[in-house]
Amino acid sequence: MSQVPDLGSPCAAPDAPITLSHTRQRACLEAAWEIEALALLLPKIELTEQPVAALQLRGVAARLAQLAGVVMSGLDDAMVDEQELQRRLQLPTA
Repeated sequence: MSQVPDLGSPCAAPDAPITLSHTRQRACLEAAWEIEALALLLPKIELTEQPVAALQLRGVAARLAQLAGVVMSGLDDAMVDEQELQRRLQLPTA
């Protein structure tokens, strides 16, 4: 199932444009940089190492989805504030 919004939906064309503050722009850029780094990592995952490879792929895919959400929210959802974007970028610590 596609997660692309319907072009007629309010999410696709907000009434008020979103202002990209420095913090909001930085969160989007950090997410994009991490997406790029993970995309470069994907071909290096050794698929012959089962079940480790499946776990690695599942973890990378989950993080990619989370980061894509940061970029989409940062660019198209005024209801998500900058602190929330920053929180989503942070990985949980032990």
